[in-house]
Amino acid sequence: ISRFTTDIVHFDDGSCEEIDDVIYCTGYNFNFDFIEDGRVIEVHDNQVQLWKRIFPPRLRWNSLAVIGLVDPLGPTTTACEMQARAVTHMWARRINCPSEGDMLSDIEAEKEATAMRYRCSARKASLQVDFINYMDQLSHIIGCAPDMGWKMFLKDPKLAFMQKET
Repeated sequence: ISRFTTDIVHFDDGSCEEIDDVIYCTGYNFNFDFIEDGRVIEVHDNQVQLWKRIFPPRLRWNSLAVIGLVDPLGPTTTACEMQARAVTHMWARRINCPSEGDMLSDIEAEKEATAMRYRCSARKASLQVDFINYMDQLSHIIGCAPDMGWKMFLKDPKLAFMQKET
Protein backbone atom coordinates (compact mmCIF):
# COMPACT_ATOMS: atom_id res chain seq x y z
CA ILE A 1 0.00 0.00 0.00
CA SER A 2 1.44 3.35 -0.97
CA ARG A 3 -1.34 5.68 0.24
CA PHE A 4 -5.02 6.20 0.99
CA THR A 5 -7.46 8.81 -0.25
CA THR A 6 -11.03 9.30 0.96
CA ASP A 7 -12.32 5.96 -0.29
CA ILE A 8 -9.50 4.55 -2.43
CA VAL A 9 -6.38 2.59 -1.55
CA HIS A 10 -3.39 3.03 -3.87
CA PHE A 11 -0.92 0.17 -4.18
CA ASP A 12 2.79 0.31 -4.95
CA ASP A 13 2.23 -1.32 -8.35
CA GLY A 14 0.05 1.65 -9.44
CA SER A 15 -3.29 -0.11 -9.11
CA CYS A 16 -6.17 1.31 -7.04
CA GLU A 17 -9.15 -0.18 -5.24
CA GLU A 18 -12.31 1.41 -3.81
CA ILE A 19 -12.73 0.63 -0.13
CA ASP A 20 -15.22 1.18 2.68
CA ASP A 21 -13.08 0.25 5.68
CA VAL A 22 -9.50 -0.56 6.56
CA ILE A 23 -8.56 -3.13 9.16
CA TYR A 24 -4.86 -2.88 9.82
CA CYS A 25 -3.34 -5.87 11.62
CA THR A 26 0.27 -5.19 12.52
CA GLY A 27 0.99 -7.77 15.20
CA TYR A 28 2.99 -6.84 18.26
CA ASN A 29 5.11 -4.12 16.69
CA PHE A 30 2.44 -1.70 15.70
CA ASN A 31 2.66 1.58 13.85
CA PHE A 32 0.44 3.95 11.96
CA ASP A 33 2.82 4.78 9.13
CA PHE A 34 -0.01 4.33 6.65
CA ILE A 35 -1.63 7.56 7.93
CA GLU A 36 0.42 10.53 6.75
CA ASP A 37 3.69 8.62 7.23
CA GLY A 38 3.04 8.16 10.95
CA ARG A 39 2.71 11.86 11.75
CA VAL A 40 -0.93 11.66 12.92
CA ILE A 41 -0.42 8.87 15.46
CA GLU A 42 3.18 8.68 16.57
CA VAL A 43 4.56 5.44 18.00
CA HIS A 44 7.98 5.23 19.66
CA ASP A 45 9.04 1.95 21.29
CA ASN A 46 5.38 0.85 21.38
CA GLN A 47 4.41 4.09 23.19
CA VAL A 48 1.46 5.62 21.37
CA GLN A 49 0.12 9.16 21.62
CA LEU A 50 -3.64 8.64 22.04
CA TRP A 51 -5.86 10.47 24.53
CA LYS A 52 -7.68 7.86 26.62
CA ARG A 53 -6.00 5.30 24.32
CA ILE A 54 -8.46 6.34 21.58
CA PHE A 55 -8.03 9.82 20.08
CA PRO A 56 -4.93 11.33 18.42
CA PRO A 57 -4.46 14.72 20.15
CA ARG A 58 -3.08 16.52 17.11
CA LEU A 59 -6.18 16.12 14.94
CA ARG A 60 -8.28 19.26 14.90
CA TRP A 61 -11.68 17.59 14.46
CA ASN A 62 -11.18 14.28 16.32
CA SER A 63 -12.26 12.51 13.16
CA LEU A 64 -10.05 9.47 13.76
CA ALA A 65 -10.35 7.00 16.60
CA VAL A 66 -8.43 3.86 17.49
CA ILE A 67 -10.49 1.18 19.20
CA GLY A 68 -8.91 -1.89 20.75
CA LEU A 69 -5.32 -0.70 21.11
CA VAL A 70 -5.48 -1.38 24.83
CA ASP A 71 -4.46 -4.24 27.10
CA PRO A 72 -6.71 -3.97 30.15
CA LEU A 73 -6.22 -6.03 33.26
CA GLY A 74 -9.75 -7.27 32.70
CA PRO A 75 -11.98 -8.10 29.72
CA THR A 76 -10.75 -6.49 26.51
CA THR A 77 -14.13 -6.64 24.78
CA THR A 78 -15.76 -4.61 27.55
CA ALA A 79 -13.03 -1.97 27.33
CA CYS A 80 -13.43 -1.86 23.54
CA GLU A 81 -17.18 -1.42 23.89
CA MET A 82 -16.65 1.54 26.24
CA GLN A 83 -14.13 2.99 23.78
CA ALA A 84 -16.68 2.64 20.97
CA ARG A 85 -19.29 4.37 23.12
CA ALA A 86 -16.86 7.25 23.75
CA VAL A 87 -16.20 7.56 20.01
CA THR A 88 -19.93 7.54 19.29
CA HIS A 89 -20.51 10.29 21.85
CA MET A 90 -17.65 12.32 20.40
CA TRP A 91 -18.79 12.01 16.81
CA ALA A 92 -22.42 12.72 17.75
CA ARG A 93 -21.07 15.86 19.46
CA ARG A 94 -22.50 14.91 22.84
CA ILE A 95 -19.03 15.45 24.33
CA ASN A 96 -15.86 17.23 23.24
CA CYS A 97 -12.23 16.28 23.61
CA PRO A 98 -10.12 18.62 25.72
CA SER A 99 -7.60 20.91 24.05
CA GLU A 100 -4.52 19.41 22.42
CA GLY A 101 -2.37 20.62 25.30
CA ASP A 102 -4.65 19.08 27.91
CA MET A 103 -4.76 15.80 25.99
CA LEU A 104 -0.96 15.69 25.72
CA SER A 105 -0.64 16.43 29.45
CA ASP A 106 -3.10 13.65 30.25
CA ILE A 107 -1.22 11.24 27.98
CA GLU A 108 2.07 12.07 29.70
CA ALA A 109 0.53 11.68 33.18
CA GLU A 110 -0.94 8.31 32.21
CA LYS A 111 2.41 7.21 30.79
CA GLU A 112 4.15 8.10 34.06
CA ALA A 113 1.45 6.37 36.13
CA THR A 114 1.75 3.25 33.97
CA ALA A 115 5.54 3.21 34.42
CA MET A 116 5.13 3.48 38.20
CA ARG A 117 2.31 0.95 38.37
CA TYR A 118 3.87 -1.86 36.39
CA ARG A 119 7.58 -1.31 37.11
CA CYS A 120 8.57 -3.11 33.95
CA SER A 121 9.78 -2.03 30.57
CA ALA A 122 7.81 0.75 28.95
CA ARG A 123 7.49 -1.41 25.87
CA LYS A 124 5.86 -4.27 27.75
CA ALA A 125 3.35 -2.12 29.64
CA SER A 126 2.70 0.44 26.91
CA LEU A 127 -0.87 -0.71 26.25
CA GLN A 128 -1.80 -1.90 29.73
CA VAL A 129 -4.45 -0.10 31.74
CA ASP A 130 -6.01 -0.77 35.10
CA PHE A 131 -9.43 -2.02 33.98
CA ILE A 132 -11.56 -0.48 36.76
CA ASN A 133 -9.87 2.94 36.62
CA TYR A 134 -9.98 3.01 32.82
CA MET A 135 -13.67 2.08 32.69
CA ASP A 136 -14.42 4.68 35.38
CA GLN A 137 -12.60 7.37 33.39
CA LEU A 138 -14.46 6.61 30.17
CA SER A 139 -17.84 6.20 31.88
CA HIS A 140 -17.48 9.61 33.55
CA ILE A 141 -16.48 11.23 30.26
CA ILE A 142 -19.56 9.92 28.44
CA GLY A 143 -21.91 10.28 31.39
CA CYS A 144 -22.77 6.66 32.11
CA ALA A 145 -20.92 6.16 35.39
CA PRO A 146 -23.00 4.31 37.97
CA ASP A 147 -24.23 6.41 40.87
CA MET A 148 -22.65 4.98 43.97
CA GLY A 149 -23.74 7.82 46.25
CA TRP A 150 -26.84 8.96 48.06
CA LYS A 151 -29.25 8.28 45.21
CA MET A 152 -28.50 4.58 45.41
CA PHE A 153 -28.77 4.68 49.20
CA LEU A 154 -32.23 6.24 48.95
CA LYS A 155 -33.46 3.91 46.20
CA ASP A 156 -31.93 0.65 47.43
CA PRO A 157 -30.23 0.90 50.84
CA LYS A 158 -29.37 -2.80 50.94
CA LEU A 159 -27.51 -2.60 47.63
CA ALA A 160 -25.81 0.63 48.72
CA PHE A 161 -24.51 -1.00 51.90
CA MET A 162 -23.35 -4.04 49.95
CA GLN A 163 -21.38 -1.74 47.62
CA LYS A 164 -19.72 0.00 50.57
CA GLU A 165 -18.56 -3.36 51.98
CA THR A 166 -16.72 -4.42 48.81
